[in-house]
Amino acid sequence: MRIYLDKNIFSELGKPERQADLEFLLQLKKKHVFVFSEAHLEDLNQDKTEKKRDDLLFMERLVDRNYLVNDVKNGHADVLLATPTEAFDGKSFFTPGSIGDLFGAFDGLSGALPTLMKGLFSLRLPLNLASNIAAMDEAEKKIWLKLIPNPKDYYTLGEWIELFGAFLDALHEDKSVYKGVRGAIREATMGFDFSVSSKDIKMVDRTGKEWSFIDMVNTGVENANKNKTPSTHDYLTTTFLMLNLTGVDDEPNKKARFTNTQNDAGHAFFGAHCDYLVTNDVGFMVKSNLVLGMRGIATETMNLEQFLQRMRYLSQISEQSGAALFKSLGHGLRHSFLTTSPSVMFPWRTYVDYKVNEHYLNHFNRLQAIHEGERSFLLLERRQNNLSHFDMYSEYQVVVQQLLDLFGLDDEGLGRFNDVDVDQLREGTWKGRWWTLADATIRVEVNQGTKSFCLLIL
Repeated sequence: MRIYLDKNIFSELGKPERQADLEFLLQLKKKHVFVFSEAHLEDLNQDKTEKKRDDLLFMERLVDRNYLVNDVKNGHADVLLATPTEAFDGKSFFTPGSIGDLFGAFDGLSGALPTLMKGLFSLRLPLNLASNIAAMDEAEKKIWLKLIPNPKDYYTLGEWIELFGAFLDALHEDKSVYKGVRGAIREATMGFDFSVSSKDIKMVDRTGKEWSFIDMVNTGVENANKNKTPSTHDYLTTTFLMLNLTGVDDEPNKKARFTNTQNDAGHAFFGAHCDYLVTNDVGFMVKSNLVLGMRGIATETMNLEQFLQRMRYLSQISEQSGAALFKSLGHGLRHSFLTTSPSVMFPWRTYVDYKVNEHYLNHFNRLQAIHEGERSFLLLERRQNNLSHFDMYSEYQVVVQQLLDLFGLDDEGLGRFNDVDVDQLREGTWKGRWWTLADATIRVEVNQGTKSFCLLIL
């Protein structure tokens, strides 16, 4: 299974008294995959000392080269092969004020493009900021003047870009600014009644009007993305921010920071591509469970002790032999709820789906029997109950290794999963592995129909 540890878990595991727990998790790498993300790097980038170098190397002991990134262009997360140190050194960290550097990028240059850009930067925009801020009450005015000092009604595009960078700088660097904005919003919603469920938060204002929190978030995200389809990252980030700004998350205002809320949203987004999200931050755990539940994402969020207890139990019941794997499959076939459906494309074929709760080989959680006349075989795949749309090379590696441990060397003598396998998967030529047993043949391969990693028992 795929596991995401929050930054505070790595810090906890680095303590001497946690050495036994760390060793246990390192052993789990034989059957499970640990990942890290851009959100971890953002956390570490806040450390201005060289200690973060040691932290990156410590993380690598568990996560290897399993790096999750936000693919902004395609609106989802993707996986890259990079160690934490390689990823950190190769990442361009966003500095809010650097937006203003765009204006000076064309200074001293000649030609059509610099001339065009300088003309665009000189355009006057009637924003009416000074007039609007002047009409606010004193409390609101004080907050906005911190965000936008010396407001004007007209700005050139270049001035507005620089001002926007300074605005973001204030949110990131000046704790009082974000706390002021949050305090004003919380004061405005102080008289609201809140009703929390697993799918939404209902808010009733002083007039008795009911508001849906999730509808407010959806509307806000869609209005901000009128020219493109909003991504799940947009929704999750906005939901986290709204929870914090309205005070629904119960975080004391003195602890509230814009950067922390952004990073929490990032960890939740990447964790939503995994089976487990592990954190010792109680507030983050509550928010993650709420936000992921609202979005129908089945990632389990828990603290370190709960996770260790769960994994120790799963380690005890996982398949220790080939016979144990077949026994577990037999139990699933006999005792699971099943549905039968004929094939539309292949009339001679019938599918029987079994609703199982197991993760066979700690990966496959979908069990299907396929009948073709007198011939039948089992197909095992992974049903994603979270945001993940991809299989990781590391997951191929741990499944292949488990099969080697259970059944010995494969028929072709290929053995351990290696870089040749990775290249073949990239080229679409991977043939997998197979084992001919006394009563069955086991194949692990890429399903040509679904293009997903699968296990066949013939």
